[in-house]
Amino acid sequence: MPRRWAAVLVLAAGCGPAVESDGPADLLVEDLGVLYLGWSKTGHVQEIASPQPLHEGVWSPDGAMIAALDEAAGIRLVDPGSGESRILTTRSAMSLAWSPDSSRIAFVHRKEVEEGVGGSSLFVVERATGGVSEIPTREDPSSSTPKWSPDGEWLALCTADFALLTRTGAPGPGLNEDCINAEWSADSTSLLVQTHEGIHLWAPNMSAFELIAEYTTGLAWTERAGRIATTETVEDEGGRQRARTLVLEDSGGVPMSVTDPPWWSSDLPMSWSPDGARLLVQRGWWSGERVRDTEDNLNQLRVVSEQGEDMVLRESTEWIWADWRPGDEH
Repeated sequence: MPRRWAAVLVLAAGCGPAVESDGPADLLVEDLGVLYLGWSKTGHVQEIASPQPLHEGVWSPDGAMIAALDEAAGIRLVDPGSGESRILTTRSAMSLAWSPDSSRIAFVHRKEVEEGVGGSSLFVVERATGGVSEIPTREDPSSSTPKWSPDGEWLALCTADFALLTRTGAPGPGLNEDCINAEWSADSTSLLVQTHEGIHLWAPNMSAFELIAEYTTGLAWTERAGRIATTETVEDEGGRQRARTLVLEDSGGVPMSVTDPPWWSSDLPMSWSPDGARLLVQRGWWSGERVRDTEDNLNQLRVVSEQGEDMVLRESTEWIWADWRPGDEH
């Protein structure tokens, strides 16, 4: 069956239309179930409208395409330049992950939606043909987001027990910890796994995972310069708490604080810009004993840097998800 492309409108959201000097969008933002293109240097965002609502958008590594979940039809591909889109597969899906060469997408298929049985399976779909194949897993991947290694040889799965698989499903080393997140180094030689205990490191020459940081939350590893962003919770003598973002070298050393949030707020690092110079941070406020103005009690998406840049890109009453468009410079 020939592939048919549908027109997708890009609508302004909360600020005027993008101007030519803004250049191409360098962010993908999701807020309150709506996908937006974003410009980190100007703070401009534009809604991506489609025939059906889109969620969980993911940039292809070549920066040319966005894959997103279509509520009615499965996985939809969107061209951010032309606004055209097409359905790649009608299988129900969640947790999309592009292969490094942008030719395939790994996703978790929810069996109960189509087969009427419990559990989920891990699949890979070809971008060119829409053909799908199942990758066997030891654990139900329903709560997992697959993470390709940059060389395309491995898939890391965060489940109740962390799993590392080859792209054909052969098992690699595991970690008997509840996995929260996993991030690869740019050369595929190291893997960071975040658990409730802390951050663990694995490399091919290691017989087991090594705990390198205890009781931290949030995890973002630069593709350049070998730095890790994470979060540290601090408390004053009066019992007030806040969680600030730290940057540390993956070889060790003294962490550097790059955010200074108010008390009773938490900064969670999300991802580095492709050039390793700036960082997306989610700021939220804790419930409890804090006394704040209602209008300030919002989640904020911020762009920060070690040089002192700190810009609020978006505010919302809900969690805001965002990621950088792949590329050499933003």
